[in-house]
Amino acid sequence: MSSILFSKVELQPAADGSSGALVAYLARTAQSLGQVHHLVWSLFGDRDSDRQFLYRMTGAGVRQPILLYSAEPPKDNTGLWKVETKSMTLPEAAGERVAWSIRVNPVVSRDGKKHDVVTDARRSAPKHERWDDTARRVMPGWLAPRLEKMGLQVLEGDIVVEGSAKHEFPHDRGGRPVTVRTVDLSGTATVTDPAALASGILNGIGSAKVYGCGLLLLRRIA
Repeated sequence: MSSILFSKVELQPAADGSSGALVAYLARTAQSLGQVHHLVWSLFGDRDSDRQFLYRMTGAGVRQPILLYSAEPPKDNTGLWKVETKSMTLPEAAGERVAWSIRVNPVVSRDGKKHDVVTDARRSAPKHERWDDTARRVMPGWLAPRLEKMGLQVLEGDIVVEGSAKHEFPHDRGGRPVTVRTVDLSGTATVTDPAALASGILNGIGSAKVYGCGLLLLRRIA
């Protein structure tokens, strides 16, 4: 049976004392992708080790739950987090139908550099086309082959672009701020290769996984 660990983590309700004050402080201040990723990494100990998890924020900052896929369970040594973890069983048979959703940072590599897919497409887009409209036009073609590589068959016309956002936050080492474009997508798919799905889902899709992108949420459907 193929499974990974699925966790939901959220800050404990603010309580009396210093820990409660810290929870309240984090809830107020940890709003950017850069701040949140440091907090998530702290649940997995050694930041110098290979990343063995993906996460996705469900709201702004850490006020809302954070969803995680991981090979090992997240561990809170601070008492700041409420952590719920369970084993998630993945589809085991070709032909199963699933609903999915994902937040991605879509990039294309050219001349040794990574370029945002939507921004890149806008170079040849109609002059008055909005960014979100460009995303709806080009994102299905970018995502479909990546889902297929992960063992999921999906029709481009069934991919829904739900929204997009631009995030800017200070770089850890100073200098120019980090800019991350994210696009939220959803749809349905047919499982074609359960082994590919099991081996690929923890690798995620796209770039900026350290900032909460690439986690493919799945739900079986009849």
